[in-house]
Amino acid sequence: DDRYHWLKSNIVKKIEQLGNISVYIFLGTCNLTSKNKTGEITLTSQQEHFTDEIISKLGQFVTLFKKYPSSKLTILEIPVYSITEWNRYKGHKNPETFKDQDSQLQKQIENINEWIHTTNQELGSRSPLLNHHLRARKQQARGKHKPCKKYYNVKLYKDGIHPKQLLAKAWLAEIVEQVHKDCWA
Repeated sequence: DDRYHWLKSNIVKKIEQLGNISVYIFLGTCNLTSKNKTGEITLTSQQEHFTDEIISKLGQFVTLFKKYPSSKLTILEIPVYSITEWNRYKGHKNPETFKDQDSQLQKQIENINEWIHTTNQELGSRSPLLNHHLRARKQQARGKHKPCKKYYNVKLYKDGIHPKQLLAKAWLAEIVEQVHKDCWA
């Protein structure tokens, strides 16, 4: 809400100062989980309609930008992260108890990202595929044509949420490349 109200209050001034602008929105992570006093996190809501609230908030940015068709809006996808690994990092005695919440969180993120991809297409924008760097496969049995389990490699994070240096550089390179395409190509 704060970011939206700031942009709504300042967009005209920024366009007057800079000309048509490109804005990249990177929100959602902290809306999906809640932190307690010890720093551990849990899923904010397990209800299916919860992601609709976040999508509605992101939709406010889209509606705002319809008033400024010469400026460009891109909503960046939300990277999958791990409640389990964060709580392990924070010293929780039994972080494995959060595995179900990780699965629900992943579904919520994928639901929001699906909306983000569709919306960006409608806006003529494209988000770098941040989750692409986290996707991995593990063969479940030996031999040819054996099934592989697909998963997100959250070990690329320092703590389950914040990327290690190499992943951060990869994400930054993707975002810079997109900004270059949007602003100078």
